[in-house]
Amino acid sequence: MPGIDRPADLSFLPELLGFVETAAAAVLPPKAVMEVVLAAEEVLMNIITHAYPGGGGEVRIGVEFQAAPRALRLIVADDGIAFDPLTAPDPEIDIPLEQRQIGGLGILLAMRMMDQIVYERRGGENRLMMEKLAEKEDAP
Repeated sequence: MPGIDRPADLSFLPELLGFVETAAAAVLPPKAVMEVVLAAEEVLMNIITHAYPGGGGEVRIGVEFQAAPRALRLIVADDGIAFDPLTAPDPEIDIPLEQRQIGGLGILLAMRMMDQIVYERRGGENRLMMEKLAEKEDAP
């Protein structure tokens, strides 16, 4: 599985997203590539900002390609504090902005952009698997 490991630091975000974009462009149409990159950016920003409160740490991204149905699977992993983004409460988007709690929109955005997201904590590692189908792009 092709992959990239980098420090969980904002200065490495462009390189990480470039890797994701290149991988996605190999199997997905342009609109789907944009959605994958946007979802990856939200997930990576959460890891960089929250996974390592004392600083340091790494983030790892692996990619898998599926032939039928054609899809891209990203596995984003870190050794930071345990956090399952899929259990976070949905943000209250139907109330006025000034009454909303800070946070949560990035997770919601990632879940809406991807076709499947699965989280697991294994051996002290957070693993978020995100899948995007190419064929969904052709649906009306």
